[in-house]
Amino acid sequence: EAVEIAQGTILPGADPRLAVVRVVYNGPEGRIILDQQRLDRGQGEEPNIAISTAANGVSVAQWVDRGGFWISLAGKADQQALLLIANRIR
Repeated sequence: EAVEIAQGTILPGADPRLAVVRVVYNGPEGRIILDQQRLDRGQGEEPNIAISTAANGVSVAQWVDRGGFWISLAGKADQQALLLIANRIR
């Protein structure tokens, strides 16, 4: 639905010196937000996805992929549903 570019300072976990690309998807269960940032490092190891859920029901998954991209995926979904989406991205 939308593509935006912002500074990394607005997102916890992002490198504040680098820009972040945000893609907003509207789905049947609400918005899913995908944030990506190319880091100043080479290719990474096998991604380790960290997922948390806030009291308002918004879950956030964050990881660094093998290509050296920091990725954050957020939406009002349970952790298992978000993990399924995250596994399709990486």
